[in-house]
Amino acid sequence: MADADDEAMTISHGNKLEELFPGYYPPTKEERRHAYHGGLISLDANALLDLYRFSEAARNELFQVLEKVHPRLFITHQAALEFYRNRLSVVESRLNAAEDQCTEIEKPLKSVVERIQESANRYQIDSGERQRLIGLVEKLSSALADSIRVAGAYDLTIEQVRSGTDVVLARLHSLLADRVGDALGEADNRQAIKDALRRKEDRTPPGYADVKVPPERQAGDYLLWRELLNEALVHGRPVLLVTNEQKEDWVLKGSASQILGPRPELVLEMQRQSKVPLHMVTVVGLLKEAPEYLGTTVSPSTIREAESLPDRQHVSIMFRPVAKKQLDKLPIDEQRQLLSAFEIVVDRLKEGLTLEDWSVVSIDRKGLNAYLIRWSSDGRAMFRIESDLYSGREIVVLVMQISKKKSAAEPIEID
Repeated sequence: MADADDEAMTISHGNKLEELFPGYYPPTKEERRHAYHGGLISLDANALLDLYRFSEAARNELFQVLEKVHPRLFITHQAALEFYRNRLSVVESRLNAAEDQCTEIEKPLKSVVERIQESANRYQIDSGERQRLIGLVEKLSSALADSIRVAGAYDLTIEQVRSGTDVVLARLHSLLADRVGDALGEADNRQAIKDALRRKEDRTPPGYADVKVPPERQAGDYLLWRELLNEALVHGRPVLLVTNEQKEDWVLKGSASQILGPRPELVLEMQRQSKVPLHMVTVVGLLKEAPEYLGTTVSPSTIREAESLPDRQHVSIMFRPVAKKQLDKLPIDEQRQLLSAFEIVVDRLKEGLTLEDWSVVSIDRKGLNAYLIRWSSDGRAMFRIESDLYSGREIVVLVMQISKKKSAAEPIEID
């Protein structure tokens, strides 16, 4: 503590910590409230696609929240483009969800039947009792499947979605009329793609975790960010970005991988370039905060449904011993490049999207159903998608083999 006769000094270019490092300070409730009531509220493609993932009841409640903030809504051109690119695959996944769940439930019940057969043989249980026990399991399996099919019924058809006549798109036409931004001009778009690739090399968020090809697809996250920065500068209001992003180039994570908030670099860039604070919230967070900040009613069942969507479940990556040795032999930069490629796989699995795109193809060779991912111009990796053998709930991306080839067309040989 300074003595009374100490002489104070004025620092010529002194700053406050919270002004230099705003991304490390979570917003106060009052700041959050201001973002909801006076901010620019923008949804990315993944958040918009939740409208197709939800049941009719949950979807209606999410629409009610969005209609409440309608005067402040803004959708970037990039988000709208990615929404249209992915809506069909999301709907196809949603239509298959109930049957997929039934299949997952049938697997352990079939195992129970096998155990009954084994026990009946070992302990000489008579055939009548054996059939009675098996019948109980089969009855339970049938009842569960029937209940899931009824509860999982979907109110949209693939024909409606393909023709653009579904109720979700009709409501979005009304909600987002005159609220979708322009694409960047040709020269600005070329420069943004160059900037995105440079930022990717420097690992500057957002977008460096994306490894999609061609380059304009790699730049998707940054194009959205660039458009959002531009619009925020025009309005001079706080930005609330609604996104389910969990990749490290968008969010700051704690020691237990819990999301703490947007990357501090993004908060600082928004503050420096657009002169406004940045807030981020997931769709689940939006539904939870809406009653407090917007006065809307959101039922607990809707929140539970939102939390249980496929893109909210845990997806992990595992390496077979041979693949782990191949990974360890790669230079550090190439290891990061490969792991970034698999982050895209994880994200698409969480979002319920198909894997076959610009860098992933399905293969069926030697009776092995697997995928091949192109993680660099000359790098390939083979992997499978499996459920956790113990819980049955966690999805495991099992990397089987990693290879670098002189020719991009040269196949990977399966041992």
